[in-house]
Amino acid sequence: MNLIRLILLGLAIAIAWHFIKRRLHRSDDRPTIPHQDDMVRCRHCGLFLPRENALQQDGRYYCSVAHREADRDS
Repeated sequence: MNLIRLILLGLAIAIAWHFIKRRLHRSDDRPTIPHQDDMVRCRHCGLFLPRENALQQDGRYYCSVAHREADRDS
């Protein structure tokens, strides 16, 4: 009878350990993806990029200085 209790206790500990490791591992590996509302489109090439990475001029967004300058020249 004591052997069965010991086996069940070990099994319960192993299952708990598995779920704890899985939960900790999942929270660390989850990539951060910008929300769709935070994405803007480059006026010159049409590339979508996060708003915080875009260059803005006169209410228009650009993915690079070269595209901002090319749009200003045309």
